[in-house]
Amino acid sequence: MVLTVASGKGGTGKTTFSVNLAYALGRREAAKPAGERRGVRLMDCDVEEPNDHLFVRPTFTERREVRVLKPVWNESACTACGKCAEVCHYNAIALVKGKVLIFNELCHSCGACSHVCPTQALTERPTVIGTVESAPENQPFFFSHGLLEIGESLAPNVVAAVKEQIDPEAVNILDASPGTACPVVKAVGGSDAALLVTEPTPFGLNDLKLAVGLTLKLGVPTGIVINRSDGEDRIIADYAEKIGVPIAGRIPFKREYAEAYASGDMLAERFPEFRDNLLAIFDALATATPPVPETENFVVPEGQMTAAGGEGSGRYVEVTVISGKGGTGKTTVVSSLACLAGKQVLADNDVDAADLHLLLTPTIREGHDFIGGTTCTIDAAACFALGAENARRPVISTRSISTVPPMTSSA
Repeated sequence: MVLTVASGKGGTGKTTFSVNLAYALGRREAAKPAGERRGVRLMDCDVEEPNDHLFVRPTFTERREVRVLKPVWNESACTACGKCAEVCHYNAIALVKGKVLIFNELCHSCGACSHVCPTQALTERPTVIGTVESAPENQPFFFSHGLLEIGESLAPNVVAAVKEQIDPEAVNILDASPGTACPVVKAVGGSDAALLVTEPTPFGLNDLKLAVGLTLKLGVPTGIVINRSDGEDRIIADYAEKIGVPIAGRIPFKREYAEAYASGDMLAERFPEFRDNLLAIFDALATATPPVPETENFVVPEGQMTAAGGEGSGRYVEVTVISGKGGTGKTTVVSSLACLAGKQVLADNDVDAADLHLLLTPTIREGHDFIGGTTCTIDAAACFALGAENARRPVISTRSISTVPPMTSSA
């Protein structure tokens, strides 16, 4: 069995669950007769920041480098045709004043640049991007993890190298990195089941939805484990019931668990009830793997997009362009719409890093400082400096600061 433990965000307890489940299963298998034992393997696939070893404390006896092919430029053979830069979708190659610049940290080792080079000025050589460390003699379970080199982007390749140690005859527990990025996709892909560890908070629910969308998209049967549970967890339970993903188990919120975790102790060793809880979660999952539910369908009611106005209505239409992450093309879409539309009023609300003006080059008509909120002032003449004893004396007043008009410009 290959079980991947994942989560939509960090800090939900994924490491706690993975490490202690491996320990509990390892102890149980060790107590069986030799002919009935199954091996247990724990593999930390969070190659950018592995931390399972902090609790396992293994002695690594095997180490293997992970290599990929990356381009090397031969200046004497280059004609500066620029085909290599044109074909690179990751902007890892640039042609500047007849010289080829290679940015290895952006290279995804696709080999397209060397393939299209007409003079073979680009050749590929193996480059170390990470390592896999293993502790096969660790007890009561086999342990390994991957380490991505600083500055490298090919985390999925290192994850794949870690997964090469999966034993088809053993129980394999993969501790994936948090989130829904490429390394998580690589870890979850091909698993028999996925357990998503979450917490019963609005933040936990939001990120759980992203993780569920990933596992269901990959077609992996999915279950939910609620950590720091108060026994109710309606915010997670209602969502799980709505989409048809079962809650595989709950880990109660206890101070002694947190104290043991902070000390780096194995909870399954110190607390028998915790160990039994994890084994019950695994047994239920192994004997009745939850089916893959259908993904949610979001249907926009007919006519909803034109309800605010339309041609000849005399009303304005307000359109907001958003995305779940940066770099998806919001600014490109807005600037393109601005060129196609007639009368328009544009507002770049990305106030932390506004960049729409770079494409539209507006003429600034007015500029103002934006000030808002309230401040407190102290009447020094009326203050006796008595602290809390003088709390009833009206010596502190608040002054509202009116908001001035924001900067306006013409596009």
